[in-house]
Amino acid sequence: MELLTHTKRRDFLNCPRYFYHRHEQGLELIAKKAGRRRGTIFGDALQAARDAVVIPTVTSLDKTRFPASALKAAMDSIDASYDELHPRDQAEATDQEIERVKVRVMAGLYIVRYGLAARREVEFELPLWTITGGASKTFRRAGKIDGIEVVRPQVGRVIEDKFVAQIQKAMIDRLPLDAQATEYVDALLSKGWGAEVAYRHTRVPGKNPLPPKQFKTKDDYPGETLDEFEQRLVEDVNDRPESYFDEQILIFPQVHLADYRSGRSATARMIQDARLRAAHHGHQFGFPMNPSRCWEFGGCEYIPLCTKQPDAIDRYTIVPDNVELRERDTDGTVTDEYGPTGGEAGADQA
Repeated sequence: MELLTHTKRRDFLNCPRYFYHRHEQGLELIAKKAGRRRGTIFGDALQAARDAVVIPTVTSLDKTRFPASALKAAMDSIDASYDELHPRDQAEATDQEIERVKVRVMAGLYIVRYGLAARREVEFELPLWTITGGASKTFRRAGKIDGIEVVRPQVGRVIEDKFVAQIQKAMIDRLPLDAQATEYVDALLSKGWGAEVAYRHTRVPGKNPLPPKQFKTKDDYPGETLDEFEQRLVEDVNDRPESYFDEQILIFPQVHLADYRSGRSATARMIQDARLRAAHHGHQFGFPMNPSRCWEFGGCEYIPLCTKQPDAIDRYTIVPDNVELRERDTDGTVTDEYGPTGGEAGADQA
């Protein structure tokens, strides 16, 4: 049975042609974009820090105290990720080294700010209820939650992290409608837990190392070293934390959840219908382009294919679908800690 994640539903609604290239063909750019790379490395560092803390349960870790080994594990994870990159030239190598410093600073200060109480990278797989009240025979819904922190008995706080270039008011204003956070809340509710969301924006510093300067009346300035740059960033973030961190606590009302569940079922049906149209009339009919989204996030990665550029296909590699999910048990539970191992709470979510 196919796993239907928030990412797949989002991609289909944003642009069916993008969905086709990414999820039907499994194409991914060989050279990943910097923004996606940064976010992955940042998340991996937080996971490494959490893994370095040996505790019996997620609730026994004080939010403000953790061993120095946790921070070291985060930094080691970041360094290992950047060491594996293969820059094409010296300019790209320099850019990646500067990016490494920025990710190190923000990951370290994120951990200091928020602590390590949240369990990281929690995966789930659950039935997808249709509008008629039965479980879909085509899809099961699945996902990976950035973090869950137990805040009260049987109440989980979903942690949703975004490592972004800017923190904009529009980002915050739309959070009460955020589909990804809603999906994760619904996953906890289906296991009999209450849920809220801590939506965290962490901003990538826009500063860069100070360049060399020449002076007529005093010694030339050789330029800022990476170590000096790192220290300057730390001081700036500590002086202006509100410019780099934003956390919004959200609680989704039942009327929003009911609306979301209906839309989720509808999107699943639209994907099935698109596949039927493509089978009979070709993918152009089943998965039409939505060029109004091409410009977002620095430009769509499939523009070379959609514009029919020569040898465009050579820029891509084939990856498994839902590559963000690891191997999982097939019993349909979130984890034993967040729900019973048998049966499904909330099965009336049509």
